[in-house]
Amino acid sequence: MIESVVILAGGRGSRLAPATDTCPKPMIPLANRPMIEYIFEKLPDSVKTVYVTIYHLSERLRNYLENGKFRFKIEMIEEDKPLGTGGALKHLKNRLNSDFFVINGDVISSINFSDMEQYHLKKHSLVTVAVWTVANPSSYGLIHVASDTKVLDFAEKPASFTEKQNIINAGMYIFSPHVLEHLPDKELISIEKDIFPQLAKTERMFSYKFEGYWIDAGTLERFLYANRVILDNGKVSTDTIHAIPENVHLKMPVDISMNVSIKESSTIGPYASVGPDVKIGRHVRIHNSVILNNTEIEEGITIENSIISENRYVNENIISKIY
Repeated sequence: MIESVVILAGGRGSRLAPATDTCPKPMIPLANRPMIEYIFEKLPDSVKTVYVTIYHLSERLRNYLENGKFRFKIEMIEEDKPLGTGGALKHLKNRLNSDFFVINGDVISSINFSDMEQYHLKKHSLVTVAVWTVANPSSYGLIHVASDTKVLDFAEKPASFTEKQNIINAGMYIFSPHVLEHLPDKELISIEKDIFPQLAKTERMFSYKFEGYWIDAGTLERFLYANRVILDNGKVSTDTIHAIPENVHLKMPVDISMNVSIKESSTIGPYASVGPDVKIGRHVRIHNSVILNNTEIEEGITIENSIISENRYVNENIISKIY
């Protein structure tokens, strides 16, 4: 059973800036929980060690991981400079002696990793790649798959594709330690460009398809979609419900954290997550948005389809943006 996991969490998260200017992307909250925790909770019980790559705002991410209470040991792989999706694996070459998971740190999904592991073993695979089907694969890694689920070829973010070419790399893998022998002799390594095309030629690389949902939460639209999915599928929290005036309208689902102040005649939701220590004035409307901690929102403001970064003072309407 797989005991080791590598989570790739060192990226800047530039597509979620300015929220990621002060908060590492793995810690940006979905329904008031750091994004990376949704990966942690899906890992099989057999997992004993999780290696997390850190680079951008590494000290804050390190403090969170060191002080958190998790059911497995966490070791941080700190990068002095970005090493690509495969660069960190070179540093772990002597520690990964059996099959291991590799997971992108911004993927929210319904995958069953234990089922994926059984599939990997059944196929005697060197690498098993979780895949998903999309209408437009131009923003993703397109995968050509044979009828027996064998991976034939890769095209990273293709400029052109046919209607039938819609299977993409979902950013979750199981690697045999033998894969590490294929790492190129350079610092900056891309799993998708430098490793996978070679491995596809071995005919021991297979795709694993799963049902439910899959979200690359690295853009505003997809991050908010992930928040909606979690609110629809999880436990909704209104920890400060006792402090909310009667004429505040909560349109479920919403998630309201601790020490939140909401003044009268405001409407929160649906699909709103409000972080701790947030102050919301009168006649405010918040819909399909995530409000990070220690933010103050002035009277009469509308926030829709947006992320409000931590420690903000909002005195203007915010529509479809990261503020």
